[in-house]
Amino acid sequence: MKKIIESINYYHKIIIAVLIGMSFPLIYLFVYYTGGIKYVYSHTMYIPILLAGIVFGFKYGVICGLIAGVLLGPLMPLVVETNEPQVFFNWFYRMIMFVLIGGLSGYFFDKYKKTLKKNEKLYLHHPDTKVPNINFLMEYSDTYIDGKVLIASIIINNKNRISEVLGTDIYIKVINVIYHFLDDELPKESIVVQADSEKLWVLFKLRNMDEDGEKITKILSHDLDIEGIKLFIDFSIGISESINFKACKTLIPFRDSDRLAGYAKENNLPYVIFDKELLHKKYEFNLLGSFSNALKNNETFLTYQPIIDSNTGSVVAVEALIRWLNPDHGLIMPNDFIPLVESTKLIHSMTNWVIRNAVRKQIELKENGLDIFVSINLSSKNLHNPLFYKKVVEIIAEENGNPNKLIFEVTETVLLKEDKYSKKTIEKFKEAGFRMAIDDFGKGYSSLTYLNLYEIDYLKIDRHFMSKIINSPSVLQIVEATVNLAHQFNLKVVAEGVEDQETYDKILGLGVDYIQGFLIAKPIKQDKVLDWCTKFNNKNNKSKS
Repeated sequence: MKKIIESINYYHKIIIAVLIGMSFPLIYLFVYYTGGIKYVYSHTMYIPILLAGIVFGFKYGVICGLIAGVLLGPLMPLVVETNEPQVFFNWFYRMIMFVLIGGLSGYFFDKYKKTLKKNEKLYLHHPDTKVPNINFLMEYSDTYIDGKVLIASIIINNKNRISEVLGTDIYIKVINVIYHFLDDELPKESIVVQADSEKLWVLFKLRNMDEDGEKITKILSHDLDIEGIKLFIDFSIGISESINFKACKTLIPFRDSDRLAGYAKENNLPYVIFDKELLHKKYEFNLLGSFSNALKNNETFLTYQPIIDSNTGSVVAVEALIRWLNPDHGLIMPNDFIPLVESTKLIHSMTNWVIRNAVRKQIELKENGLDIFVSINLSSKNLHNPLFYKKVVEIIAEENGNPNKLIFEVTETVLLKEDKYSKKTIEKFKEAGFRMAIDDFGKGYSSLTYLNLYEIDYLKIDRHFMSKIINSPSVLQIVEATVNLAHQFNLKVVAEGVEDQETYDKILGLGVDYIQGFLIAKPIKQDKVLDWCTKFNNKNNKSKS
């Protein structure tokens, strides 16, 4: 069916010409056998005349009008039964009308097509340089380039300098000359488009990235002489690849080549070829640069993972987990951006943002009948910052929050460093009524002897142990000993990462106080956590009764 439609689209003018040619004798016969020109059936002839003018233009509209005028003029009697001929003025006037209809329809549609073609040219080309633009790229068939595609982003580094010194008109001519150099000297099935004022994109079938990169560089190294002015073009090229041409039309592969071109510009290199490690570093750098705005532009949001009481089965707390929905990269998970943020002062802004929004959520939950704890992760840098405690207290006061309903989670490595600033900050939080938890216990040193130094409320056993507790007797013994020892220190124990019923049943027998993991729930969107917790508690209460 698809091939039939494609064939019709390709041969549509021939098909229409045949139909028009057939319609004239058919309409003639129709009018003749219905009694002659005296009756209204002759108006049917307007259809092929209009069609001819619309499809083939003014000239053919007029010709078809003349043919129709002759067929329904001197060749058609007024009344067939009596063979009475038409009056000259009658059929001649009709012929003039046919010619006018054909000519006018052709004339106006010719103008319409010219306007359409002009608009299409504007749509497909850069308005100043007239070089094909990104829309031009989209017009190609998905299979235009067979196999893997080389993608090159070319940045004209001295664009501003050329425009300022010589004028924008000279720069426009420079872009045109560069475009024609590339278009003429690259392989036949190549595409060159202007992505923006100082950037060109080049696509062609990938052969060898190094050789292809050298070829583009050589083309761009041509001497430029614009209106007698010899110009030096400073350019940077980023080269990557795409699995096929169809993928290129999503424009996603150009992100890599654009970043690499930017890297080449920063490091004064003629071109840089795709390298995963280099690209990842550049990606991280760009990601970090946009994070501060992410907090301001509502790109970040919190999800909440429930924690249940192993004895009652009810939700007692939710852990606040930050997510980032970046407009360019989509949803970015914490492991991909928190380590980057933590390496800079941005960690303080992020933690403050999380605390403020978590406090608001805790208040909202309480106002709707769910008075539970909200748990928040802290960084070692937060605790080491002498201003952190004061800032948190300010946030709590501004939001009318309750510190007694907040749990701050820190990793055991933070505590084991015995940093005086961290210890002092934790003591202040405890005095103010905040609860403290050791997160990911067992991931680091796993020494409970240090717990006497801090007033800790909860111990969260790392998910690594939960994943092995069923099949490893030694892990089971470690978890059991940890639970017993933690209880001796008056700590409540939370089992993290519980993902199946067998693990759940096993840790219940070990005396774990609280349970968290995918078996209970994955992190829940902030606007749905209240509904989820309420339904979960109601279901739990019904099962007990």
